[in-house]
Amino acid sequence: MQTKLDRTASIILFILCLITIVFSLRFIHNQTKWSPIDEYSHMDYINKLSSGKLPRSSDQISLEMFFHITTDTLRNPQRNMKTYQQLGLAAICYEAIHPPLYYALLTPPNMLMNKMGVKLFYRLKMLRLFSYAFFVIGMFICIPLFKSLNKLGYSIPNSYGLGCTLFGLLLATHQRFGLGNNMLVPLMINSAGIFLINYYHHPEDRTLYRFVLFVLLSIFTGLSTVFILPGLCIIMLLKYRSHFTVKNFAVITSMIIAAALTFMFWKSATIPDKNIDGYLQQFLTLYIPAGFADFKTFYGLWLHDAFTLSFIKNNFDIGVYVLAITGLSIIICIVYFKTLLKKLKWLISAGLLFLTFLIAAFLVNNYVAGVHWVAFRHYLGFIPVMYVMCTAFLLVLIEKYFKNSIE
Repeated sequence: MQTKLDRTASIILFILCLITIVFSLRFIHNQTKWSPIDEYSHMDYINKLSSGKLPRSSDQISLEMFFHITTDTLRNPQRNMKTYQQLGLAAICYEAIHPPLYYALLTPPNMLMNKMGVKLFYRLKMLRLFSYAFFVIGMFICIPLFKSLNKLGYSIPNSYGLGCTLFGLLLATHQRFGLGNNMLVPLMINSAGIFLINYYHHPEDRTLYRFVLFVLLSIFTGLSTVFILPGLCIIMLLKYRSHFTVKNFAVITSMIIAAALTFMFWKSATIPDKNIDGYLQQFLTLYIPAGFADFKTFYGLWLHDAFTLSFIKNNFDIGVYVLAITGLSIIICIVYFKTLLKKLKWLISAGLLFLTFLIAAFLVNNYVAGVHWVAFRHYLGFIPVMYVMCTAFLLVLIEKYFKNSIE
């Protein structure tokens, strides 16, 4: 039953969510130039799908893109560029290394606007709003995600899920105002999380299949989901092993095989030109080498990228405060570990997922070249986990001292 305090907190948080969305939409609308984060290539991917072609990472950008970049200098940083060669990396559709699901979802509105004669940059601005809408939906899924924990016997206030939604919405912009397939990731991961929890409550095969479906859709959305999916799948496996049947195993196997064949078809249909791809990989390795930042520098840059709230004010960085609150939260959880273990055991799973994130981010930064691993956009699927690490102390203290007074 929802208490008066919880209802009041929910109303306040919902209003703050709406305010954040309005300010974020204004921020996105006011961006009159292309995002510095690969947006030429993201848009070209959508344009190529609109023309019925699966792009390769070695393909040149379309003539429409090329003429826009070289002639509309007010919206582009390039100056005095006359050839594809002069554009360098910007002339290549290198984002075609990503699976096509996000881009396919944006293809119909792009095709419609193109038929209506909408110019390239204005199509881009509208698609940014669609992309942001994917993220907003994904974050509002946090409300039923945390609410579903009550089915397992926990006492999670309704306002807690709204707090996670607000937490994610605050982090959505900064340099992530442009197109990017990672904006769809929270919708997929959070949906998979709901079916995971529902399966623990009532282990039906259809819930299991939906979990597997969203896991597979997550992979087809962004390959960086591999950082969190193993943890979710292990948690599911712990429950599934006692509900194994030949039928559900056959269905899951068929789903995985179908996804694998689809993935292989996509990869085989988009094999890049060896010479161009070799140049691209050499360029990326040279300018983004593995281990370019030490441990402290890496996480400092990551905190800055994750918690700079540009839609409020340029360089408005709250990373230090979030780090301090997270540290405090972890300390309180350790102090009251018995309460956590008896009443909030699910927090242990969240803590393990957070540890997985820290280890994965550190390892890829040290050993995988060619990607800006400090960029928060690669880890949007971890937003609920990060939120829990920041706020777990509230649940522990409420359970320990205030539960009876607010019921």
